[in-house]
Amino acid sequence: MVKSFSSNLIGILCVAVILFGAFGISAAQVVARGDGLEVTGSEVNALRQHLSKVALKPSRRSLVDLAVQNELFAREAIREKLVCPRSAEVKGLSRTVMLARCYLDNRLDHLGLIPGAVESYYRANWHDFRDKKTGKLLSLDADRRQWIKKRIVTAKKKKLAKEEFKALCKKYNVVFSDGGSR
Repeated sequence: MVKSFSSNLIGILCVAVILFGAFGISAAQVVARGDGLEVTGSEVNALRQHLSKVALKPSRRSLVDLAVQNELFAREAIREKLVCPRSAEVKGLSRTVMLARCYLDNRLDHLGLIPGAVESYYRANWHDFRDKKTGKLLSLDADRRQWIKKRIVTAKKKKLAKEEFKALCKKYNVVFSDGGSR
C-alpha cells in the first residue's frame, strides 16, 4: 500500500512537471540572454499575469518577445536618460513597461511625418471627412490635422516597435533559448 501510494505520488508529480513545462515557463529558466541582459521565466510569467488582467492571452512566443522587448526598450530609455514621468514612483514590471513605452513614444516623436502626409491621408480618406448631414467635405483644420497625424503615427507604432526590437536584439547580441524570436 505504501509503495503504491509513493509510485502514484511520483506519477502525479511527473504529470504536473510535464504539464507545467508545456503551459508555463519556469521562473528560473533563462529565455533570452545578451550583452548584459538576461530575461528569465519570472519576467515572462509576470507579464502573462499582467496581461491576463486585460483579457489578453498571447502565445508563449509573443510573451517571450514582449518581455525581452520591454527589457531592451527600458534599458535604452535609461541609457538615453529619457524623462519618463511616474516611472520613478513604481518598481518591477510596471516600471519596465513605463520605461519601454516612454522609449517607443520618444522614437515615434522623433520619427516625424514626411511633408504632405497629412494632406495625402485627408485626400485618400475624404469620405471620412464629410459632414454627415450635408455630405460636404469638411475643411482640413488644425484639429483634423492633429487627429490625422495621431492616426498615422499610431499605425506606424507597431512597425517601428518591431524594427526597434530587431535592431536592439542585434545590438545586444540577444540569443533566445526558449520560445522567442529567432
